[in-house]
Amino acid sequence: MVQRIKRKVWQMLEEKRVSLAMIYDRDGYILWHHGRDVTGKSVHQGRGFCFDAVQASLAGREKMITKGCRISSREGQGQPLSQEAEIRSVIIQPLNSRYFFYIDSGLAEEFSAEDRRVFQVIFEILDEVLDHIRHSQKGVGGITGSSHHMSEIREQVLRFSVEDEPVLLTGETGVGKNHIAALIHEYSGRSGAFVVAHTPAIPENLIEREFFGHRKGAFTDACSDRKGLIASAEGGTLFLDEITEVPVSFQAKLLRFIESGMYRALGDVQEQLADVRVISASNQDVASLVASKKFRKDLFYRIQVLQISIPPLRERPDDIRELVESHIHFLKGKEVTRGFWDVVLQHEWPGNIRELLTILKRAGILLESPITAEAIRYIVDHSCYRERIVEPGEIGAEETWRRLKSGENFWEAVRTPYLKRELNRREVVTVIDRALRLRRGRYRDVIELFNLKGNEYKKFMNFVHQHRLRPHV
Repeated sequence: MVQRIKRKVWQMLEEKRVSLAMIYDRDGYILWHHGRDVTGKSVHQGRGFCFDAVQASLAGREKMITKGCRISSREGQGQPLSQEAEIRSVIIQPLNSRYFFYIDSGLAEEFSAEDRRVFQVIFEILDEVLDHIRHSQKGVGGITGSSHHMSEIREQVLRFSVEDEPVLLTGETGVGKNHIAALIHEYSGRSGAFVVAHTPAIPENLIEREFFGHRKGAFTDACSDRKGLIASAEGGTLFLDEITEVPVSFQAKLLRFIESGMYRALGDVQEQLADVRVISASNQDVASLVASKKFRKDLFYRIQVLQISIPPLRERPDDIRELVESHIHFLKGKEVTRGFWDVVLQHEWPGNIRELLTILKRAGILLESPITAEAIRYIVDHSCYRERIVEPGEIGAEETWRRLKSGENFWEAVRTPYLKRELNRREVVTVIDRALRLRRGRYRDVIELFNLKGNEYKKFMNFVHQHRLRPHV
């Protein structure tokens, strides 16, 4: 819905019925604008709009209609500039309890009755959408919580939903980056799909094909055309999960696509233009990777036009109770004791929300009611983030870990038994999942645990990709 409103306003801009459309919040932060150039991130320092009318709107709550106004100068105040700097008509509509929609006509005469009717419909629809977003976010996994951190993130999700620029989500594994990316897409109103590119699982020699697709005959096994991730996300959002795992050899091509929207499928002679918004995520310090030349500086600057930093659960303990209560159904109706809460609230949760939900699910299956402090502490102390519980069907995974610790490499302890059907897919995925958790989700770092050399990384990733062994939790 937000996307449809933006397109309608853009159409009116092209028809010269509107000169500038802008949304800003009660603090003066500019969320979105189209039309005449606007500088600055805040209406207090920015220019290119009717400063006096905007300041008056922040002081009150009523709809404003102003005639004869001056565009704000560099100093952020309306100045008696040239005739070209005059604005003939301004309408500012309060939205929800925190936002304002600004529309002006530039040098054109005042808005027609038809224009005003269109604006009113837009105002009413957008007001309902914003209200829906603000209320529905509170029960969504990943940004549940009443802490200052989560309140700020909910506001950022709302702001960034009405934008089209790239967003970078940062935070430890398990904090809910994928949930937030999906919410930004959902609230943006983009008509296309939300497509996830889990970059660590794509072998370097296949990454261009996965992103751009290929044409029939592009290489030996290309028997037909195949859409890539970008084409699948047309009109929607492409989520680059763990973008720091994108090989340096591909980063320049990815940068060009993000900047221009242009890409070329393998075997195609013509480039294609895609309408795709990009959201990226990383559990690494991307700036430090840039400094060590492991990630392109220009790509980093492009993907972090907008950024949300998600704190770990240990830094917002006030949210833990709300998270448990919003997922209490995982306990299957079992009662909890005061001791249960003591353990849960005091644990540091190195695996963040993902670990918390896993513990609740296990407790619901394995423990009796009421759940005591001793019972939940056993589950917590033996979680996969410390010492994994051996669940039914995973005995083979434990034996594999013993062999790896004794010095056998991945090919001997995992691949050969798997191909001989001595290990099943679940057990292999369990082994890889544990290694990823021990190495903060970085595939490049797990090969050390598997007693492999650095030049065997590509071979390892090919095996994981070809046999669909990538963990999904």
